[in-house]
Amino acid sequence: MAIIRQVQRGNVTKPAGSATVTVTIPQTLLDMSKSILLFSMQTASTSNPARDGLLTGELISTTQITFRDNSGGTNPAVYIEWQIIEYFEGVNVQRGTVTNVQNGGVNVAISAITVAKSWVIISARAN
Repeated sequence: MAIIRQVQRGNVTKPAGSATVTVTIPQTLLDMSKSILLFSMQTASTSNPARDGLLTGELISTTQITFRDNSGGTNPAVYIEWQIIEYFEGVNVQRGTVTNVQNGGVNVAISAITVAKSWVIISARAN
């Protein structure tokens, strides 16, 4: 059974003209292998909101999250609400990054899992 150790929430705005924003987590995570990041975003883009609202979120350490888009810093501001759920036990998180996925998809190797007790969380960004 999964037991939650802590939940942290916050928000940040990725400024217009910036491709990334990094957030310092208020309380240090004790175990990244038991922590997941969930986030939602909102953009005021009127030119291409479907593309301009695509960004990835990544727990890069026990103290930081980075949100990134592929705009090279040309996209409008994006408002992001995030939460990290760190579990005490009963959870094993596998994470990774895949780049350059085309229409046919891509297979990603992971450690063995029980499919009935597993789910995938992804974030994506586009050129």
